[in-house]
Amino acid sequence: MVTIKIQIEIEVEVEGKYIPGDPGVWTYSNGDPGYPETPAEFEIHKVMWGKTDITDLLSSDDLRYIEDQMLDLNED
Repeated sequence: MVTIKIQIEIEVEVEGKYIPGDPGVWTYSNGDPGYPETPAEFEIHKVMWGKTDITDLLSSDDLRYIEDQMLDLNED
């Protein structure tokens, strides 16, 4: 028996929550210091392939890639 690793692309459904970023404020009009900007985030709740939840099978790199894709979709 031979075992090899291959990479394939599959279509999945991603459930999660988009959290918009905040541009921050350098200073308020009265001169008080503001607050720093915060980037947008996407929190993955579930990744479904058909009727199968594959979230726990994905690596942290896979999840980060999906989060980046979801952020790109939400920022357009």
